[in-house]
Amino acid sequence: MLLNQLSENSKNLFLNLEVFLANVDGEYSESEDRIIRMHCKEMGLEIIQYNENVMLEDIFKNINSEMTVKEKKIIFIDLLAVVFIDGVYDDREK
Repeated sequence: MLLNQLSENSKNLFLNLEVFLANVDGEYSESEDRIIRMHCKEMGLEIIQYNENVMLEDIFKNINSEMTVKEKKIIFIDLLAVVFIDGVYDDREK
C-alpha cells in the first residue's frame, strides 16, 4: 500500500532487508515468498535471490543514511508482515 511512496533506492534497500529477514531463520516459507512477490509487484521491482554474503549491518547503515524518517516508518510496517506471515516468530527475526 505505501511501498510505492519510497524512492527507488529505498525500495531496493527495503527489498534487500525483507529478503534477508525472510531467510534469517533458515526457513523461507511459501507465505513469505508470496508477500515478498506482492511487495515487489507494488514497488515495480523484480524479486531478488537471498545472498548470504549480504551483511545486515551494511543494510542498516544504508537505510539509516539514505532513508527519510517517513520511509523508515513505511518499511517497518511491511517488515512486520513478513515476520508474522508464516506464523513462526523466530528469535533471529527480532
